[in-house]
Amino acid sequence: MEQTVRDVLAYLFMLMGTGFILVAGLGILRMPDLFLRMSMTTKASTIGVGSLLVACMIYFPDGASVAKAFLIIIFIMLTSPVSAHMIGRAGYYDRDVQLWHLTHTDQLKTVSVEKQSEMGAIESAEGLISG
Repeated sequence: MEQTVRDVLAYLFMLMGTGFILVAGLGILRMPDLFLRMSMTTKASTIGVGSLLVACMIYFPDGASVAKAFLIIIFIMLTSPVSAHMIGRAGYYDRDVQLWHLTHTDQLKTVSVEKQSEMGAIESAEGLISG
């Protein structure tokens, strides 16, 4: 069977995509806390799935397949970081998930104090309104 340049390029993108997805899976197992796990898996899986979809675009060059794969890539690149950010914030603020003990800076700690003071102000205002 004759391999074309297009086939080889598609295979390379498939290999790269599966490699990044493997790294994302290993990141879930190896990273010590929720925030590092989410950072690792979001970046690696977004690049991995994007590479697999690029391979599909190369291997199936008809217009409909390319358009669908392109739209999926855009959707994943827009939603994956935002959803990981929101889940991380929910873990930090709502569930009090602890940072890894070797984390040097907690950039959300000052934001957390501000949010707690806002929540206290809102609760006291609600008490005045209902009372």
